[in-house]
Amino acid sequence: ETAIYGASEISYLGDLSALYCGVINVSKATKLVELIIGNHTEGYSNGNLHELSIGTNRLLKTVDVTNCTGLSNALALTGCPNIENIYAKGTNITSVELPNSGYIRVIHLPGSVNTLNITNQLYIEELDIDSYENIKSLCIDNCPTLDTVDILEKCVNAERVRLTDVSWNIPDISFLQSLYHLKGLDENGLNTEDAYL
Repeated sequence: ETAIYGASEISYLGDLSALYCGVINVSKATKLVELIIGNHTEGYSNGNLHELSIGTNRLLKTVDVTNCTGLSNALALTGCPNIENIYAKGTNITSVELPNSGYIRVIHLPGSVNTLNITNQLYIEELDIDSYENIKSLCIDNCPTLDTVDILEKCVNAERVRLTDVSWNIPDISFLQSLYHLKGLDENGLNTEDAYL
């Protein structure tokens, strides 16, 4: 366990992966720009990390929890409007909670993710998910750089879908017909009886 007090002026804690932290709370480090807890090196695994609290951090740009296998809850980043890079492969998180708009460029997620909700992210360059098979709920609102047809085709077990501001060129209606059995979500995240396109 590592505790840092009086952290309101700290912008960088260095690479914490060598500490194999179990609990990390940086909610008071409001000037933190980068948080590196995981490691991309082959063979690295941190099964200790089971709790991560980031809180509201307007300056945070990068979060890296790669190969922190003990992390299994949602990765909460809604209070980080300037987040740009999220690296979470090798974890067991079920979802990532993103701000409703911002500057996200890179998202790397594990196959354990069952909910994907991305809203008003106009600058995404790279969305890399190990497997889409566990995704049950898919919501992509106003994210023009994402190929929503490709994502939806990969989400073979999706049950609820909401996609807005899409521009598709599809050869026939068979793809649309495959969506008839799906339920949806409204703009408030509430369930609807039909998929929302």
